[in-house]
Amino acid sequence: MKYRCWAVKQGFSFTRALLGIAADELHLCGDAAAVPVIQEVLKVTNDNVEVQTYGKLSSLVRLEVPLGSFSTIKTGDCIVTFSRQQIYKFKQIQDGGKHLCSVVFGSLPPETCTRQAMMFNDETSEFDVLVVSDAIGMGLNLNISRIIFCTMKKFDSVDMRELTVPEIKQIAVNLEI
Repeated sequence: MKYRCWAVKQGFSFTRALLGIAADELHLCGDAAAVPVIQEVLKVTNDNVEVQTYGKLSSLVRLEVPLGSFSTIKTGDCIVTFSRQQIYKFKQIQDGGKHLCSVVFGSLPPETCTRQAMMFNDETSEFDVLVVSDAIGMGLNLNISRIIFCTMKKFDSVDMRELTVPEIKQIAVNLEI
């Protein structure tokens, strides 16, 4: 079988994490395309796999016109980019002191990611824009009003390539309000 999902492309790391975790119960969230491969992997361990499907709390709406300039960033916006350099570049978006950015990306410690998310969600905080990588699917509850992809390409350890539709959906669903 051929699966086009993150779990297959990251095979060794994902399999090691999936099989090596010492837990009575494990919850995985992601693209439905990953379910058959996860079920197949867990046959080896005789683990029980229960698939739960949840509805969305809100629906994604695509803007009819491109964002244009980043000077149109609003409070509650989330900018998705795929390099630390870009994340820190967007963190500098001050727009005359109008916005301060929280940042979340994969190599930050989980405690730091949680703290950044809390600052973004706190209505009394000055941090009103979130800048993230595609590693955002960490189970953070985020008060996002718009998701803005600054690019539709990413480096996948080998080449620069276009994002796939399932990747776009996965990132957007993880960030969805």
